[in-house]
Amino acid sequence: MKKIKLISILAPFQKKSKGIAIWLQPRLDLWEFPGGKVEQSETTKEAAIREVSEEVGVDLNQEKVHLFKMYRVEETTEIKEFHLFVYEDTTDLFNKDQYVQIESLEDINAIKSFKNNYQMFGDLLKYLKASS
Repeated sequence: MKKIKLISILAPFQKKSKGIAIWLQPRLDLWEFPGGKVEQSETTKEAAIREVSEEVGVDLNQEKVHLFKMYRVEETTEIKEFHLFVYEDTTDLFNKDQYVQIESLEDINAIKSFKNNYQMFGDLLKYLKASS
């Protein structure tokens, strides 16, 4: 039986007149959301908030962090379960220069990222455009 590895990710975003802007950070010449492994003593939400604090230096209000969707990726030796949380950055807590404007799937495909992130980008775009 494969071990399940819990990973929490947080997607800071800003709604724009056309589409959305998502905040990404560089890692291994690619762009990704802040996040990481869930520690034994914490919830997935607590892990997302902790990872943002450690990686970005931003402390978030827990009430403004919301679970968006979960993704399961089966690999050879384990199953990774990604918990994607969202945070609407209405007060510019995150560095403005790292926001990427997304209006369409073409914009998503232009982002150089890990393959598992593209579905997340697309799901976020669809959801946030529908809710604006």
